[in-house]
Amino acid sequence: MDDIDGLIYGERPEDLKTGLRLIFGSGVQRADGRYQCMADLTGREGLPLLRAIYRAEAELLLEEARGLEASGGAQRTQAERQGVAVGRIAERMLWPAAS
Repeated sequence: MDDIDGLIYGERPEDLKTGLRLIFGSGVQRADGRYQCMADLTGREGLPLLRAIYRAEAELLLEEARGLEASGGAQRTQAERQGVAVGRIAERMLWPAAS
């Protein structure tokens, strides 16, 4: 999804900051070395991020559909897709010119 007028997945970056802090502030390292982040995204602070995650997930689903048509490749789980979506949002927050 192209970001227009400085929006990230349709949301203002300043509106995404609190939700991202909630998610990344909750991270714990699991026994297998991966990090798990969980947050309750409700109310004014979480809704912009939740909407952006849905938009990023939609983009990922389209990419997966194209990949399945081309190669019959594996699909991500919903949890994996949500993690990738949050990562894409955070990446665009940190490096807007590169996305």
